[in-house]
Amino acid sequence: MGLRDRLVNRARSVLGKPAERPPASVPVAPPVLPVAPTAPVAAPVAAPRTGSPAGPPGVTETAPVEDPAEKAAKIEKARSRARKGVLLHIEKQGGSINMSDAHDFSERRFFIAHRGFSDMMGWWIEAGYVRYDEPIMHLTDSGRAFAQDP
Repeated sequence: MGLRDRLVNRARSVLGKPAERPPASVPVAPPVLPVAPTAPVAAPVAAPRTGSPAGPPGVTETAPVEDPAEKAAKIEKARSRARKGVLLHIEKQGGSINMSDAHDFSERRFFIAHRGFSDMMGWWIEAGYVRYDEPIMHLTDSGRAFAQDP
């Protein structure tokens, strides 16, 4: 019985209707296909592609390699966007928010959870952007300024 069936039956029981019984499955033997003896066939080997329309003939094409510095810049841009986005969310909630709510927001909106959120939280506290009183995060004035900075 799948998840959908369990949900349907639970909804039916709440509404006072009898649960549906799943149809009885009848075991069916898998079809037997005749196998003819064949000689092993070697797979064709693809030759490297040369002479693209954009390049000179005889030059083999390769996949573009991303520059490590460029990749690091993209990652830092995404982190900065997430840091500011969560701080803006805290500001919209009145400047204080339960840490679990901030964690859920960062997970849903920016796909940052658990270890990433802990690292981000440590970064905010070191920079003085948030103040943490056990379950509640409070946004500081410097945190508001950082979040509003383009």
